Amino acid sequence: GSMSLEDDLNDYVAEGVEAMVPYKGTVTDILKQLTGGVRSGLSYCGAHTIPQMQENAEFIKMSRAGFAESQPHDVSLM
Repeated sequence: GSMSLEDDLNDYVAEGVEAMVPYKGTVTDILKQLTGGVRSGLSYCGAHTIPQMQENAEFIKMSRAGFAESQPHDVSLM
């Protein structure tokens, strides 16, 4: 079946900023976020399963400049 725009927006998983937020939503919503994050990680490794991800994962050491650039910017952190 096809997903509606609303379903697609509800399944959005934010990446790049880690922050504490007040609990919001149902267990189903939280599980969708968690599974979406796992799926994203799998896709970065070109994997379809967790064992494939473990097999394909590659750790890359970042330079200090790269690390600084990867940090959140243009947002207010609490």
